[in-house]
Amino acid sequence: MNILVADDELFARKAVVQAIRDWGHAKQVYEAENGREALETLQANRMHMVFSDIRMPYLSGLELAAVISKQYPHITQVIISGYDDFSYAQQAIRYNVENYLLKPVDHAQLFETLERCKTKIALSDEKRQEEIVQACFYHRVPPKEAEGLFSDSYIVVVLRTSPLAREMVVQETRRMLAENGFRRIVFPDKTNAHSIVAWIAPNGASPADWTPSLHARLEEWFRSFRLSTGHRIFAGTSDLHSGAGALAVAHREAKQAVMCGLICGDDRVFHADDAWKLGVYRNGWIESWGSILYNKMAKGRTREAENMIRSLPEIVRKDSFSVYMLHDFLGKITAVMNALIEQSADEEEPAQAYLEWPDLNEYVSLEQLTDDLIRSVRTVASRLGRGRTNVNVIEDMKRYVERHYQEDISLEELAKTRYFVDPTYLSRLFKRKSGIRFSHYLASVRMRKAKELLTQNPDLTVMEVAGAVGFNDCSHFIQLYKKFYGTTPGKAKTSAH
Repeated sequence: MNILVADDELFARKAVVQAIRDWGHAKQVYEAENGREALETLQANRMHMVFSDIRMPYLSGLELAAVISKQYPHITQVIISGYDDFSYAQQAIRYNVENYLLKPVDHAQLFETLERCKTKIALSDEKRQEEIVQACFYHRVPPKEAEGLFSDSYIVVVLRTSPLAREMVVQETRRMLAENGFRRIVFPDKTNAHSIVAWIAPNGASPADWTPSLHARLEEWFRSFRLSTGHRIFAGTSDLHSGAGALAVAHREAKQAVMCGLICGDDRVFHADDAWKLGVYRNGWIESWGSILYNKMAKGRTREAENMIRSLPEIVRKDSFSVYMLHDFLGKITAVMNALIEQSADEEEPAQAYLEWPDLNEYVSLEQLTDDLIRSVRTVASRLGRGRTNVNVIEDMKRYVERHYQEDISLEELAKTRYFVDPTYLSRLFKRKSGIRFSHYLASVRMRKAKELLTQNPDLTVMEVAGAVGFNDCSHFIQLYKKFYGTTPGKAKTSAH
């Protein structure tokens, strides 16, 4: 930690500098005898803390604080002054000054301030490292700040769990890794509601020593977590890498590996190689299976087609499908559905919206995937048979909301990708058949689910409940909850105790 002490009084400055050195946690202590010299020092060196006297020539301590607050917001500031005037403290507060110490500086107070700021800086540095890692993951190009941070060998682990348990898993993962002596950066995957990303490195151990131990500890924790909470966790890990430029590669490897858990359903840590090792590729069988599905759908034998889809988990697990074989299997199902959609075009619904290839990263179980595929089969069958009624559409929309209320749902997206109709037409149809707007119905389902969570899980925070029912903005959630129930979720939580 680099610290700057700015004070025009030589002996007072030297006393603070010596006390900081005696503290023993400062990497480098710089001195400046006025505000102008302090700014020059800040421009030439990366600083973590600044102690400055209020009254200095050229640039006062408060003027310096204002500049630091604007240009170097990451720096923690402490004001030192011989003037016991609270008005100075009030001005300092406006510039995000951490503390206000009177001369002569009491060493106990100084050490207390240093320890508090050290903790704050450590948390800030950890947050910054997390931001750097995320930038490397998601933007593919490592920022300059990442250079030199990841020279040691590391692995990336992607953990998969339910959205309701994700924040708990993030915190528990951080705790478990810290207790076992691992350096780590753990954060929710911003591209996936089920996933958590962890960058993990040892503290001085060789790769051969720490990776097997890490896998064993993670798997033990997964089993314990499932028994205590009912939530399953499975994980995928990358190969060993070093350097910021390899973070994106490691992330991809871990994402491929974690999908093995979707197939096996085990409380295990899967390696990137496992994505290839599971099962034997059978392209001819996939083609044959797809042809049978196509014929059943084309002939209106929808129930038999659904049963074929419903057997998918058993087939996949029995034959130990690899991730890539499962991916191709889903591609064949999607191709069959889209070929049938093409055939279903008519004058009333000329616009064709095709099904997308299911993304395995969006699922935590084969059963969840199967449910979505069965809904696709039913939708396509309705188009083929021309037997879909407006009432069926509205009921399907309601069922969809009941299942996916925690996700980002839009009527426009449903209209285009699920029902293949104009969004305006679907909005009017829902209002006419249900008596309320779709947005109001979605909100009512989310509020009902939120009320259930608050009643059944009083230990959950309001923010956790908001996230679990599909709200990114907690304040909006609180306002809407009060509008529906006449009270805030916080009061509802209190009454539930």
